[in-house]
Amino acid sequence: MCKRLSSVMIILFFIFASFSVDSEKTFAARQFPVSINPHISPQVSELTQLTPEDLQPDDQFGYSSAASDNALVIGSPGADPNTGESGIVYVYEPSLVDNNDWLLAAKLTQADPAMNDQFGWSVAIDGDTIAVGAYTKVPGGAVYIFERDQDVPHTWEQTAKVVGLDTNWGDGFGVDVDLSGDTLVVGQYAGGDYAGSIYIFERNYGGANSWGQIANLKSSDNSAYDYFGYSVAIDGDVIVAGAPGNDGLTGAAYVFQPEVEDSGEWIEVAQLIASDAALQNYFGIDLDYQNNVAVIGAIGHNEFAGAAYIFEQTGSWEETAILQQHDGEPGDRFGGAVSIFGEKIVVGAYGDDNFTGSATIYRRSLDDLGLWQEQVQLHAGNGQPGDGFAGSSSIGETLLLVGAIGVEPGGSAYVFSLENTPPDIINLQLSANPVKEKTPLDLHAEVLDPDIGESLTVNIDWGDGLTDTAYLPGDTITYTLDISHTYQQGSLQYTITTRVADLAQANDQITTTVTVQESFLYIYMPYLINKK
Repeated sequence: MCKRLSSVMIILFFIFASFSVDSEKTFAARQFPVSINPHISPQVSELTQLTPEDLQPDDQFGYSSAASDNALVIGSPGADPNTGESGIVYVYEPSLVDNNDWLLAAKLTQADPAMNDQFGWSVAIDGDTIAVGAYTKVPGGAVYIFERDQDVPHTWEQTAKVVGLDTNWGDGFGVDVDLSGDTLVVGQYAGGDYAGSIYIFERNYGGANSWGQIANLKSSDNSAYDYFGYSVAIDGDVIVAGAPGNDGLTGAAYVFQPEVEDSGEWIEVAQLIASDAALQNYFGIDLDYQNNVAVIGAIGHNEFAGAAYIFEQTGSWEETAILQQHDGEPGDRFGGAVSIFGEKIVVGAYGDDNFTGSATIYRRSLDDLGLWQEQVQLHAGNGQPGDGFAGSSSIGETLLLVGAIGVEPGGSAYVFSLENTPPDIINLQLSANPVKEKTPLDLHAEVLDPDIGESLTVNIDWGDGLTDTAYLPGDTITYTLDISHTYQQGSLQYTITTRVADLAQANDQITTTVTVQESFLYIYMPYLINKK
């Protein structure tokens, strides 16, 4: 299960109209270094930037994103393939030659496009199934299902259009979507005076290739302007839904499970509230859930510096951590996009650094399972103010997909590898070969390592029983080593072994041989003649 994670770069007007003071603030531009916990290997490197050739201004490419091992799904709800803002979804698949190279495989559009559908506002992928939300589709929103064609490579076909049985005009059905196996959950935030609700659909329920509605759920304290269903997530038989408008925009999230296994009846089993809940925190503006762990964003926390809350189910549901940027400031909107996979969580802050944006990756501590440690803070290599980097994000086992709708001309997306890249010694030179004894030998080496913020350790065995250790600082890609050594004994050959290791102990090693010559001392002695 991989879901679209809400950008909130373009938050709907009815939410932020209640916080007009924020629009009057200005924030100075800041530059942040990469932040790394020294006890955890970063293991992150920027692979590529995705930008379709046909982008136009205001396409909002990257507004939604979902990633799996063999497909990246990126929504562009402002695109105009047929008529104004009908929307496009782009699907990228790995190259057969290089798995780190992602190629545009398909451009998805709905079978019945119309003006202002906002197709691609939300996306989700699970296996060979993609769900796309078009929350402004007349009359009350719609969700479209696409399946991978197993016989034709790089082909996805629309197999269903899903609508709520009792959806009314302007309800916003499809504002968020998520998939888990044969189950689809859809958020509908605007129904019932914006009280909201969520819908559950099952594959093949009511006929082959159909998605039949099995439930329409409301929260236990459902009230006008709760915006319940603005964010949804499902994993297995657990659904978590956000209501960022609950209790004066304080926000809440709700957990649902089947009342009896395979009964088709779903019930609310928990209401999640932040331990430091406050008005206008927008708790639940985005969320994700996997394997008994829910991460819930609250962009309004602490004057819109933002926070993300971790809740875990250990019998009952308990808040176990609050994540905040180590350098957070008002206006960063940390928590605007969240995603979880296994022991990794990514939290976006699209307002960071004058809306340049940043994303922070956390890993669960092996020593304390309730502790999530900051691993690295990411920025786009070419980031600019207004880009909105990390307005959407989706993290998987081996990669991270990040959207940035403000990048000109019409948005962009960045792909990061979460797999460690070993260092590569690309050049090694000696100042002299041969070298004379008791004369310094200079060794120069250049090392390539694209991992973000990596720090490298160099161990040199000079071959004469002596060794040296050097440390190369991070925040670079090409590292330079310069070190000297003096051999005391000549008329010998020595093998120099240079070994470079990163924080994960991945290493590269190279050897070279140097000949050391004796330094002869020539003394002039005049010819002496014995005289008798």
